[in-house]
Amino acid sequence: MGYQNLAEMFYTTCQNYPEKVGVMYKSDGQYQSLTFAEIGKQVSNISAGLAQLGVQKGDNVVILAENSKEWAFCDYAILTNGAVTTPIYPTLLPKDIAYIINDSQAKLVIVSNQLQFEKILEVESSLPGVEKYILIDPEGVKHDRAVSLAEVAATGEAFLKEHPDWVKNAVAKVQREDLATIIYTSGTTGEPK
Repeated sequence: MGYQNLAEMFYTTCQNYPEKVGVMYKSDGQYQSLTFAEIGKQVSNISAGLAQLGVQKGDNVVILAENSKEWAFCDYAILTNGAVTTPIYPTLLPKDIAYIINDSQAKLVIVSNQLQFEKILEVESSLPGVEKYILIDPEGVKHDRAVSLAEVAATGEAFLKEHPDWVKNAVAKVQREDLATIIYTSGTTGEPK
């Protein structure tokens, strides 16, 4: 079956297998699971929340985070909006992080935690295009342009109650030829490319 875009493929899977386990993750030493229906709801809420922050089709959104379920949820949410995911290796130095954020013209940066956010703070004065920072784990972060991923999802959930067809309409606007992601090299021999 041919899908129009990656987001359509994701939501079709959530619709066709709502009760199947879509992801397992470890929390407090125990494996937990989420069904595709639960994942689809979380991604929809994040996507609508991103739209409320101004993320539109074609915008670049950076993810500076370790591998996690939230990383994947944010990626699908970005794709739902027709925006472009630009992942950054969490091991990169602040100067390389700044280069990628600026080169990709990202207006929003999703950050895993305080440790990664401290790298952003080191170079924040050189990031004129960034409008907001979204913290997956906001503990210890106080910043006037930072919001938690939970807040973004809650805003999106409230919006979707008033606009239940928003996700379907957003996904329908994304074309097969639209850019989905920009992946940079690690920059070990110079600036990331």
